[in-house]
Amino acid sequence: SLSTNDLNTLTTDQFARMSSAQVATLSTAQVANLTTDDLNALGTAQFAALTTAQATALTTAQVSTLETADLRAISTAALRNLSSDQVLALTTDQVAALTTGQINSLTTAQMPGLETADIVALSSGQVASLTSAQIGNFATAQIASIETGDLRALGTAAVRALSSDQLDALTTDQLQALTSAQITALSTGQLTGLSTNDLNTLTTDQFARMSSAQVATLSTAQVTNLTTDDLNALGTAQFAALTTGQSGALSTAQVSTLETADLRAISTAALRALSSDQISALTTDQVAALTTAQIAALTTNPDQFLGLDTASIVAMGSAQIAAMGSAQVANLSTAQIASIETADLRAMTTAGVRALSSAQLDALTSEQLQGLGSAQISALSTGQLTSLSTNDLNTLTTDQFARMSSAQVATLSTAQVANLTT
Repeated sequence: SLSTNDLNTLTTDQFARMSSAQVATLSTAQVANLTTDDLNALGTAQFAALTTAQATALTTAQVSTLETADLRAISTAALRNLSSDQVLALTTDQVAALTTGQINSLTTAQMPGLETADIVALSSGQVASLTSAQIGNFATAQIASIETGDLRALGTAAVRALSSDQLDALTTDQLQALTSAQITALSTGQLTGLSTNDLNTLTTDQFARMSSAQVATLSTAQVTNLTTDDLNALGTAQFAALTTGQSGALSTAQVSTLETADLRAISTAALRALSSDQISALTTDQVAALTTAQIAALTTNPDQFLGLDTASIVAMGSAQIAAMGSAQVANLSTAQIASIETADLRAMTTAGVRALSSAQLDALTSEQLQGLGSAQISALSTGQLTSLSTNDLNTLTTDQFARMSSAQVATLSTAQVANLTT
């Protein structure tokens, strides 16, 4: 067998004439002592014949001088056995020349050998070939150096492999470059791990692409810090997924800018979690848009109705008034009672009417009293009737008097009777 000195005595032309089989039989010592000229005299077929042992025997100096075409010819089996030092010796041009199959074959232990300049040199196709295990072993500096166009090529499995530290290392441009599929691929743990700044960095389109399950996992701190544009980018299905904790975390400024369709999508449980201050932040258009189920769900303890100003009560429709329970009616202030439009008041249930206190009845205007329907008049308790002032009683129409039951008439006080008009 030729000594390393004898082997190096051969000319580059002679090396070029060696068969692939001959090259494959060279010892590791012989390979390690080849000059760069001798190595570069070998062709792609000869490099394809290199064994894993021969590849690992190459010095870092030899590795750094390999021609890109020859490097691309090395088998994936041989390439994945290179040490991290050998990988580190690769130039950016060499890294950029690696095939997607070669990139995909690199081991997690070899990943640290890729410098940030090497990562920048990777193409979209190469980044797309990275496995989740490989990406999971990237340092934060490596993650931050992936070009935005290339990052968009990263597979969804690889995106899901990103740690919270890696996600935090992404730049604003990188975060905003993530595709819809990549955003949807983020796990709930990854989303909750995003800082409020990182989350707000996402575009409105990216927010719109989040699944309901993803939205439901956002922390209360994250929800509180969402911009109004981000909130309004969410759809009705996403708002329907809001938890009670999340809805309770909305600021009054956020509440006041919710689109009516989104507000209507919030579950009754989540709506019940709103404070009176949050309810107070609702605009009249928003209040008017609440579903009857949402109106019926509003709590009396704590009293969410305290948050509804008189303008909001005026904005309510007949169906919403009809949806109110007797406990809710009983908790309305006299000012709120007086602001119910006459037509809407006629829609109040008989149970709601019977829940009115004497102070609330006294707050009703003449128009409101005269607007009460026959069933509502009949529903008034004897106690409610006797508490009416003579003026209020005389405000009732003759038709309303005709609808009173005998029992109701029998409870009128002598003072009330004495003041009845003819």
